[in-house]
Amino acid sequence: MRIKLYNQFLESKSEKSEDKPAYEYGCSMVNFDFDKISEIHSKIDPDDVYNDPDNPTRYGLEKDTHVTLLYGFHDGWEHDNLSEEKINEILDISSRFSSDPIILNNISIFGGENYDVLKFDASSSDLIRINEELSNKFKWEKFFPKYHPHYTIAYLKPGKGSKYVKMFGDSEYEVTPKEIVYSRPDETGNSKNEFTREVEIIEDLGE
Repeated sequence: MRIKLYNQFLESKSEKSEDKPAYEYGCSMVNFDFDKISEIHSKIDPDDVYNDPDNPTRYGLEKDTHVTLLYGFHDGWEHDNLSEEKINEILDISSRFSSDPIILNNISIFGGENYDVLKFDASSSDLIRINEELSNKFKWEKFFPKYHPHYTIAYLKPGKGSKYVKMFGDSEYEVTPKEIVYSRPDETGNSKNEFTREVEIIEDLGE
């Protein structure tokens, strides 16, 4: 059921309309450095990569190394913009991490109608805690019943993802949270106003 709902969400992101921008909600993400992604991308056949035929800069190999903390904030072109105070609250909650790393492993795919999403699971109690805090405090649109943190590697043509699951299946990496980015879509639905905050590592968080 979760995969079906996620597929519906992916498909809704790829729908286009002259009157309706592609992105409608605010999003909080955590960025990190991941040097190995260049090596992983180099092993993906360019003929297997999916790009939006109407906008070749969309999809493809994912260049931003991030995990979404919460997508769906009622903010941006279709909603009342959140105040600066509210955005700072989101950044405050999102930026508080323990010293534990985020583990990237269990590579798998989300299969959609237009493309396969190749991704790592992102394992961290901090991600779960932050998502719960944001979910409970702010108004947001719920696209799927359970938060499943992951890091997108690439968007591939339908049916092309499974061979890379086999290729990278045993891979596991540790990454350190670095920066929080909160973005809201503007009226174009593509350009985004972004707000950033450095991650605060709190040694005794949760003790």
